[in-house]
Amino acid sequence: MTSTRTLERPDADRRESAQKEGFRPDIQGLRAIAVGIVVLYHFWPKHLQGGFVGVDIFFVISGFLITQHLVSKPPRRPRDFAAFWARRIRRLLPASLLVLCATLAGVYALGNESVWQDTGKQAAASALYVQNWVLAFSSVDYLAEDNAPTAVQHFWSLSVEEQFYFVWPLIIAALVAFGLMRKHLMATLRIGLGVLVLAGLLYSVWYTDKQAAMAYFVTTTRLWELAAGGLTAVLFMRQGPGRGLVSAAVAWLGLAGIAVAALSIDPADPFPGTAAVLPVVSTALVLGAHARGKFSPAGLLGLWPVQFIGNTSYSIYLWHWPLLTLAPMITMAPSLGLRSSSSVASRSSWPG
Repeated sequence: MTSTRTLERPDADRRESAQKEGFRPDIQGLRAIAVGIVVLYHFWPKHLQGGFVGVDIFFVISGFLITQHLVSKPPRRPRDFAAFWARRIRRLLPASLLVLCATLAGVYALGNESVWQDTGKQAAASALYVQNWVLAFSSVDYLAEDNAPTAVQHFWSLSVEEQFYFVWPLIIAALVAFGLMRKHLMATLRIGLGVLVLAGLLYSVWYTDKQAAMAYFVTTTRLWELAAGGLTAVLFMRQGPGRGLVSAAVAWLGLAGIAVAALSIDPADPFPGTAAVLPVVSTALVLGAHARGKFSPAGLLGLWPVQFIGNTSYSIYLWHWPLLTLAPMITMAPSLGLRSSSSVASRSSWPG
């Protein structure tokens, strides 16, 4: 999933990281894990039932990176905000529009009229980054036998991230201005983002319990996950790489938490709500630890195959789902587990 942003292009994220942090291979490694477990879940949902939490990993990474960038270069004038949003558009739209156009062409050539109409409507919503709200208000039940997902439904997570990128610069700018006025910038950022995370989590838990089907998609239940990445960024902004045993242990603990979440969370359980806490906190632990050194997972996350997948995770996320959903139309064979993956489209990401 690409989530990216984290579904946004990793090379762009790299440039936006705080300069003193430099390029972080562990973040690319996390991206690789996120897109890997999402793809595995889509292809073999019964063997990795919680793989959809890769979306949550992407959300946390996105909030972390974009907050680092905004705090180091806070927007102050209308033109700063306009430039920020224009960069997002330039970096995301070309690749996403290419996938949407190619997918529409494939569906038109291979699908029936009903499939074409559904895909066309959702493609338009995806291009405008409101796909998540369209799915939420249509109350799609992906667990139903007769509800086949469209080939563009994975764009819902990109919609969440882009909506986040629209409001987040305004929030950070307001907190920075207030913090500078009070002469307690970092304290203001930490308290402000902490309140947002807590309030967003409580709302997510409440709304997931009340409207589970809609809660999965709506931006308001996901904002706290991206904000948690932002909070992690400001908590550890002045901290360099951790080379001690404590940092290594924290990073390994975070990776273990991600593994437990991917293997144990049930797709039938209400989500996000409390179930999202484990993957979100686990990802934040890896990001905050910034572990380097002999006993850390840096060597594992820095392996070239892992880095390659992390670097291409946005493209992998964009293309894998259309290929998976169009394959049965091409082969006219039994659907590659599409019945199972019908519960998957709602549980997909990306890398933003």
